[in-house]
Amino acid sequence: MHKAFLAIGMSAALFLSACTANKEMAGAAGGGVIGALAGAALARKGDTSGRLAGAAIGGLIGGFIGSRIGAALDGQDRAMAASNAQRAMERGETGHDHRWHNRRTGNRGAVTPVSPPYRAKRGRFKGRWCRDFTEHVELADGRSETVSGRRCRTDVGDWEIAG
Repeated sequence: MHKAFLAIGMSAALFLSACTANKEMAGAAGGGVIGALAGAALARKGDTSGRLAGAAIGGLIGGFIGSRIGAALDGQDRAMAASNAQRAMERGETGHDHRWHNRRTGNRGAVTPVSPPYRAKRGRFKGRWCRDFTEHVELADGRSETVSGRRCRTDVGDWEIAG
């Protein structure tokens, strides 16, 4: 099952990369698929909900980073970014950066919660705790990207991108 899931994901990433002339879109699509697979594989919990949460986090990071700089981040960078984002959403003070830095690759990033926790009023996260954030990733070669969004707490306690 795991090998089949991996093969389907890799095929989808290659297909999307081959079918589009826009390298940024291909990078985002391929990064999202590969990130989701990596997140699911690295998820702390062995149950389905843990793997799904890992896939969601990995997909976000892979898509975010794959759009411009995905090829330069390795698995350790992605894991550090995901772990940092979880800590920032859970315990971070509003307006304060929560940073990660991989000394081996020189890549770094930061997540900044830009709102205190609040309850979502609608959508699939209705009633759940959410926080708005800004996330910045900088490569050792100076390339960088910043995104903003909202993460909400899931049933298993992880903070998932909600939009």
